[in-house]
Amino acid sequence: MIISLRDRIFKFPIHTFLFSLFPLMFFFQINIHELLLEDVIFPLFLSISITFVFWIILQRFIGSKRSGLIVSLLIMCLVNLGNISLFISENPNESITSSLEQQVLVIVLLIISVLGIIYFIRTKTLDDKTSIANVISITMIGFLILHLFFVSILILFTC
Repeated sequence: MIISLRDRIFKFPIHTFLFSLFPLMFFFQINIHELLLEDVIFPLFLSISITFVFWIILQRFIGSKRSGLIVSLLIMCLVNLGNISLFISENPNESITSSLEQQVLVIVLLIISVLGIIYFIRTKTLDDKTSIANVISITMIGFLILHLFFVSILILFTC
């Protein structure tokens, strides 16, 4: 049986690496007027490297798809933790453990992470979940790249 390239791409957990790029690319998108692309290259490489090492370690124990989904879940929980805590905080400079709301948020995201990990470990087939996560991550990164492209063109024409 020959597996097509499309099937290999959608069954390989590329979402893990694309989700690891999302926070840095989003930060770059917001600050594109102040940052150069060269300033973001090393953090992007570092983010992918850390994610790759974590994924490889987990892959040895629980398999490629499970480890990819678990690492993606943890990355998205950390991203959401930062964003939601900034949203509910009256003072953006306060620490994450200083208010009751933020402590409850940490507990809720920990529960979601643990339940997600248990679900991914116990589920027999993960092809459809991996494919869905791949499409979501490609779409998110694609929109960021498209936005960066259009903003770069606008900056070039306004200078």
